Amino acid sequence: MSSIAKLQQSDRDLRLIFDYLQEDKLPLSQKAARKTILEASDYLIADGSLIHTRVYKAKWTKSLISYQLVIPQTLIKTVK
Repeated sequence: MSSIAKLQQSDRDLRLIFDYLQEDKLPLSQKAARKTILEASDYLIADGSLIHTRVYKAKWTKSLISYQLVIPQTLIKTVK
């Protein structure tokens, strides 16, 4: 597992998405569970890392999908 994947899994907000995608485990709060389910549909796990997916909805780009590595909160200041 890469160091970025470890940092993603230790991130509080990303952990909820990881738990749901890997183990179908949801938070106890109904509000948090609903948010997790809605957000998780835009993510996938590849080689242990969380990836954000986006399907473009414009008519001329229907088949275009982009993938972005999710940066955990601890690294956001480093990336800026």
